[in-house]
Amino acid sequence: MERLTHLIALYHAFTNPDSVKTYFDKALKANVVVVIVGTALSPKEENGRITGTLWEEIERQLEGKVKKMSQPIAPGREALRELLEKHQPLLILMDEVLEYLAKAAGIKRGYTELKVGETNLAAQTIAFMQELTETVKSLDRTLLVITLPSSVMEYPDEERAEELLTKLQKVAGRVEKYTLSSAEMKSTKS
Repeated sequence: MERLTHLIALYHAFTNPDSVKTYFDKALKANVVVVIVGTALSPKEENGRITGTLWEEIERQLEGKVKKMSQPIAPGREALRELLEKHQPLLILMDEVLEYLAKAAGIKRGYTELKVGETNLAAQTIAFMQELTETVKSLDRTLLVITLPSSVMEYPDEERAEELLTKLQKVAGRVEKYTLSSAEMKSTKS
């Protein structure tokens, strides 16, 4: 719940920068705020195609509909850059990504037209997160905030959740500026 509170505070700070001017000299107003909550998204296979991907949801929130990112294969950096750049200044808030990955791990990809070998939506989502973090790093007016749990004890398959969390941490760790776990947030309160 505390992670959500922090994300809500960021949302309000970027959509109403006057509210935080007493704390920051230069508050940036985001043109658009994309909010992704992994517990709210439901990846699934429908009529032979995978829907409910993170990249579809980002495009839907930015463009109003999914035009280019409807494939189950994660989009590359150039496609993401083209999409994100035109909506700057942009704030992307992502919560419960591990929960989404746990659901995505159950969706197998076996389409003949994809010819990439065996994988699943979780693997594609990790690839997407890598592309997203690298793309955002290259944009000067886009901020990406991802919350990750400090433990996987609440997940039914702790071993699989730990593996997915480790992968997410490695991807985010390549470009992170600062991370604070939920447990650390509790200990820093006065």
